[in-house]
Amino acid sequence: MCTCACYQPNQRKHQMNFTQLKTVILSQFARTNSVAYLVLGKPGGGKSALCREVVAAMGGTEANTIEFNASTRDPVDVLGTPNNRGEYTQWVPPLEFWKLRRGVGKCFLILEELTDGPIPMQNALCRVIQDRYAGSLALSDELYIDASGNRTEDNSGANRLTTKLGNRMRVHTFEESVPAWVKWALDNNIDPVLIQFIRYRPKALSDFDPNRPNGINPTPRSWASVSLIDPALPPDLFFAECAGSVGEAYAAEYVAFRKLYSELVSFEDVVLNPTGTPVPEKLDVQYALVGSLSHNVTPGNVDRVAKYVDRMAKDFANMFWLDASRKNTKLKATKPWITWAASNANALMGA
Repeated sequence: MCTCACYQPNQRKHQMNFTQLKTVILSQFARTNSVAYLVLGKPGGGKSALCREVVAAMGGTEANTIEFNASTRDPVDVLGTPNNRGEYTQWVPPLEFWKLRRGVGKCFLILEELTDGPIPMQNALCRVIQDRYAGSLALSDELYIDASGNRTEDNSGANRLTTKLGNRMRVHTFEESVPAWVKWALDNNIDPVLIQFIRYRPKALSDFDPNRPNGINPTPRSWASVSLIDPALPPDLFFAECAGSVGEAYAAEYVAFRKLYSELVSFEDVVLNPTGTPVPEKLDVQYALVGSLSHNVTPGNVDRVAKYVDRMAKDFANMFWLDASRKNTKLKATKPWITWAASNANALMGA
């Protein structure tokens, strides 16, 4: 049992998904930069992506942002190094934090893997977070700080957060959410077949088990990796590549789902004959079909696609319109979208 003063937050009380966390952090940052955030969660859940999206939304660029990985650095990378050239020692600040010095204006610090950092590193960062000083270097009055960290129970190398550091931050636990991930995926060119598979099998998005061999787990990060695999690979090689990211069980399910997708009614058939082309009855096929339709629809063919979508179950029709308009905002100026939106305000509010 740990005998030192440690901080281990009750992770069930503060769980929020990607969208919720982004909302509250941006809301707080709009009021003040004095609050520093720490987002805890399972490896691969999307914590780093969240921090980067927050910074990007605040106007962060490569020129005014640094990412600092607490697990791979030494305290001198925060405090500076000694320079003994006079009657007393002067500390030379590190170049990275010099970019965040007082007077530079609005700038950002993303602390990666904060909980993986040893106690000396955590101690060095305490004054950065509380007082905006890196050693003796005064940092910008317009410095915004957010951080991510893994949980100790996931055996990822995380340490316990010291009480004094945890008390200087606002700590929340990241909870994976299929709707929030879908929004992110639609904005980041994730394979539409994969998006629909996750909707069909929501548990597959995040089924982390620290005891799985070689650390292979289905997580938002590993599924994003799967999206990069060349679909033109021979089937056995495609499966092997998927298994290397998410494990054989989920890879087998995903490959089977892709096979359904390839056997769908073609998009061309829907456009040519929207009132006569059959609407599938099987649930998994309908999920796959929505992915195909929302990925291919344009303002030029939306009138015909809308006639087909009107024949689908309401939940799937709503899914189509929300996905399609997120991928192609020009659809919102078309008559079919306006007609649907006017009758489905509740679906829009929940998007």
